[in-house]
Amino acid sequence: MYFWAVLSLSVLSCENTSKENTKTGSTATTAGSIKHVNAQEFNKAVAAKIGVVVDVRTPGEYTQGHLVGAENIDFMNGDFAKNFAKLDTKTPVLIYCKSGGRSGRAAKKLEKMGYAVYNMQGGFMGWTAQGLPTNVNAPKASTSEEGC
Repeated sequence: MYFWAVLSLSVLSCENTSKENTKTGSTATTAGSIKHVNAQEFNKAVAAKIGVVVDVRTPGEYTQGHLVGAENIDFMNGDFAKNFAKLDTKTPVLIYCKSGGRSGRAAKKLEKMGYAVYNMQGGFMGWTAQGLPTNVNAPKASTSEEGC
């Protein structure tokens, strides 16, 4: 009898986990879903240009360094939802913050607004720790005068 009780609880536990994973989304290809990814996976998504890259940090943090091509929509700004509403919900959004906390909260809000969201775990700190390019350390475009 004890065996069957434990087995039943195990099965129910797996079902709840499966539903939860489906809810948070293993892929962010559908509207209203979230995919949490590491810096390397985020970099691949950025390179593939699958959506718009948004830095949800404050403007002050953004000016100190950000991903090349990222827009800044401050999560702490009272107009966050209004500013995001300007973006097409059919286009995935790739979001990040300093360490992943704010972007995690922003991802939940954006999911409710109908966006497919890629949230970078570890944030900008994780990105820079991997040595990935930012507006501060991006290679400069060469000009025709260089190397002459």
